[in-house]
Amino acid sequence: MDNRQGVERLFRALREYFAAPPYENEVVVVLLIPAFLILAWLWFSKGPTRTGPRFPAKELEFFRMASLQKGLEEFDRTLLLDLAETYQIRPIYKLILERDAFRTLQEKFRRDHPDTANTGTKKPSVVYLAQLEKKLFPEPGAA
Repeated sequence: MDNRQGVERLFRALREYFAAPPYENEVVVVLLIPAFLILAWLWFSKGPTRTGPRFPAKELEFFRMASLQKGLEEFDRTLLLDLAETYQIRPIYKLILERDAFRTLQEKFRRDHPDTANTGTKKPSVVYLAQLEKKLFPEPGAA
């Protein structure tokens, strides 16, 4: 048997299989193909997110340079980067250079992490952000 006869035999078997009068097989195949295509599309589109840098390289470099000039430590820089990513503040260097952007970040953080109601004390993370604001934006007369 050569290739041509094998292909003809395969096509004939497929034709006989799908030529049954109830047409259930055709309906199942017609429904399964789009379902598999949709599942494959969802699998690849919702797969792992990009593993590259979260911020553009120049923006990140400027942020690091400005934060070093402001005297921030590595923990402070990492904290600000994570919060900027969480609350989608772009460009990130606005947190260091503009008081309004930093206060916007603080308000969003306070909204998501409210103070403890039963003790009335502020959470340490909220207090730390207030201290960081004083470090980044000192009052003009307090030098």
